[in-house]
Amino acid sequence: MWPPADQGVGFVYRKGFFDVTARVRTLQERISRPFMLLLFLAMTSAWLAAVLILRSALIDTLDRRLEYSVSVLASGTLPLTPELLRRASLVTGLDFLLLGPSGQTISSTDSDENFASRRLADDAISRIRSNPAAAFSGETIAGRRLVSKPVAGLAVPEQRHLVASASLDDVRESVRKAALWFALTLLGAGLMFYLVGKRVSTAISRPIGKLGNLAERISSGERNIDQQLDGPAELQRLGSLMSSMAVRIDDYEAEMMRQNRYKTLGEMAARVAHEIRNPLTAIKMQLQLLQESVEPPVRESLQRVLNEATRLELITANTLSPGNDLTIQKKPAVLDDVAAEVIELLEPQLRHQHIRLRFEPGCALSVALDADRAKQALLNLLVNAADELAQGGEVRVGTHCDGNAATICVEDNGRGVAVDKRREILENPTSNKKFGLGLGLVVARQIAEAHRGRLLVMDSELLGGAKFCLEFPCDDAIETE
Repeated sequence: MWPPADQGVGFVYRKGFFDVTARVRTLQERISRPFMLLLFLAMTSAWLAAVLILRSALIDTLDRRLEYSVSVLASGTLPLTPELLRRASLVTGLDFLLLGPSGQTISSTDSDENFASRRLADDAISRIRSNPAAAFSGETIAGRRLVSKPVAGLAVPEQRHLVASASLDDVRESVRKAALWFALTLLGAGLMFYLVGKRVSTAISRPIGKLGNLAERISSGERNIDQQLDGPAELQRLGSLMSSMAVRIDDYEAEMMRQNRYKTLGEMAARVAHEIRNPLTAIKMQLQLLQESVEPPVRESLQRVLNEATRLELITANTLSPGNDLTIQKKPAVLDDVAAEVIELLEPQLRHQHIRLRFEPGCALSVALDADRAKQALLNLLVNAADELAQGGEVRVGTHCDGNAATICVEDNGRGVAVDKRREILENPTSNKKFGLGLGLVVARQIAEAHRGRLLVMDSELLGGAKFCLEFPCDDAIETE
């Protein structure tokens, strides 16, 4: 059977001394794995982009605070006393450094002396000395953000610079917290997408897995399958089509078995015909010689035997297997006479079996048919009826003409034929006899159809058993006196 949707399929490849075990991915894995990989890459990219954007936004905000504070204080409208710088530092949360023209420190609000670090001092002094009137912003030195502007209202030789700085520790902490919360949010969203994707892939792969199981059941020989699949209408329709296909395969296999049986029966019939033909020819020759030396009353009986021998020769000369076309030679014949000859031939045998044979003629028309083939069909029906009445019984043979068809019916007081078996016994060789082949009814049906007629099966209203009727068209029938 196919594995569940969340399992793989293992197979072993053997070549020489090596055994290689490979794992075939299921459809759900083929769908979910690329989806999860793309989802992970998208979430990672979104997280990284969000962190970078947030960091850039916080630094830009900090730079704007620094620039605004420095612009206000360095505008020249306020005296840059140490007390003013201290209060401005308390209000803004920034540190201020006032440098003289030579870069010397005039005033500082940095209690931790971050501005006194050698790197910061050297960088600021070198910039101011190189260009006393220049300003700089957006610089990061020693982990702090710096903005510098010359103080307005003073001559260039006495130019002072106001430097504002802020630690990036708060920015880093805010970014870290935001990154953590954003990662947790993305993980939650990813988990939700994973569950939704898993459910979608399962909804797709589960019906396909059922289709695989259905196909496996069909390949293993199971044909009576009626399985309703869950899922989209397309998959349900596919499951229904596969069930119908199983039924058609069953019919096809049954037809192939029937054709194979026909072929086997045909080969057997050909061998039997070959073995019977030579002794039958010798029997006919002896009967013809005997007929020339007997009295006329006996000669008529021998002629009837010769006629049956000729008919038997005709039967053996043609293949009896169903599926081969029967050759017929139509000639005018009276249906009552055809039936009477067969009854006269079988009546002694049926009487010996304690079977009462009753003949009720009712068709005095000359019908265009192959009399020998019609006798063969009627003989098969009578033999079947006799086999059904193993403990004795009654058989009735009747003929009837209604202007459209000439009919010979054989009915008995046996068990009858079930309605659901009637078509089968006419189309397939079926027999419950020890040495029977089940060809009698099939051949009788073929003979009727070769005359453009049919063989009907029904219940006998008179005797209570089965009733078989050979129906021949009588378009060219001529009434005889």
